[in-house]
Amino acid sequence: MKNLFLTSYFAGTAELFQNYFEGRTVKRKVLFVPTAGKVEEYNLYVEEAMNAFEALEFEIDVLDVSAIDEKAAKEKISDTECLYISGGNTFYLLQELKKKHLIGVIRGKINEGMIYIGESAGAIIASPSIEYNQIMDDKSIATELSSYDALGVVDFYVLP
Repeated sequence: MKNLFLTSYFAGTAELFQNYFEGRTVKRKVLFVPTAGKVEEYNLYVEEAMNAFEALEFEIDVLDVSAIDEKAAKEKISDTECLYISGGNTFYLLQELKKKHLIGVIRGKINEGMIYIGESAGAIIASPSIEYNQIMDDKSIATELSSYDALGVVDFYVLP
């Protein structure tokens, strides 16, 4: 069963996540991916999400996909029970995930029951494709992205 929590603003929905999380038999530890926010002028929401997880008493392990090698990123994702991917530029995020060949790893973990928390860009990549998001994000930032195919763990297009 898929365990998805897709939101436009995690800090604003942290209480709902707490309700969603209660009763699950997983550790209060989250692998926190802030990569999408790195290329945005405004990215305070990343810090706010981190603060929200701290308030919920989660241990936070930060994984900037753009700053780590593929093997280490795959190991961290493979070992986690709870993955959070922040908002920011959706095209840059997808580019960095694809460069490290993480799409299949994340999709597989979601299909195995890992809790996936996607905020804004992190929610959009749950869709089959992110092409529709050109209205909100600048795709020219992702100069190495050749395909907009995303995780495809939902059969609809998220609009946070």
